[in-house]
Amino acid sequence: MTTPLAVAILAGGASRRFGTDKAAVVIDGEPLLDRTLGIASALTPRVAVIGGDHADLSAPVLPDREPGAGPLQAAVVAFEHFQGADLLLIPCDLPRLTVDHLRLLGAPLTADTSKPLLARLSENDGQPSAIPGFYSAASVETFRAHMEAGRRALHPMLQELPHEVLTEDDLRRHGLDPLGLRDFDTPDELRRLSAP
Repeated sequence: MTTPLAVAILAGGASRRFGTDKAAVVIDGEPLLDRTLGIASALTPRVAVIGGDHADLSAPVLPDREPGAGPLQAAVVAFEHFQGADLLLIPCDLPRLTVDHLRLLGAPLTADTSKPLLARLSENDGQPSAIPGFYSAASVETFRAHMEAGRRALHPMLQELPHEVLTEDDLRRHGLDPLGLRDFDTPDELRRLSAP
């Protein structure tokens, strides 16, 4: 039996370095959060936005357990909402994202009986990045344990989660924009990602 796939769009960040709400940045004529939601909904009907004060969306908006507490608790919120589903955890600020990027990132993990993979990470500037990332339903207990231990960041947890990395070279090999899974934190980064 195939495990269902869900997408959690993280939209509760403060956008401090950007200066305004990144979810509201207009890309291709629509706010970035709406654009990301449309792309995710083309992949699966199981989509939710985690965090923030967003109205009139076509998907549920789930509150953070603790606003500003980081992506780890947001992932637990998503896992609890989509019980038993594998989870694509993505930020709302991916201006070059396509459904094919999500399809590749969220493809079933290779079964290896010696040490099964529980996650697939993306790459940012040559380094593994936890978000965007794909996490199997079996990884939920690791997320919960770290959250209950008072941790906020995802990276320390990854040492306990067998994973592989979807690199920008992998994206190129599949004919996809290598920057499709790249987010932005500053206006300059957005300008670079907006260049053809």
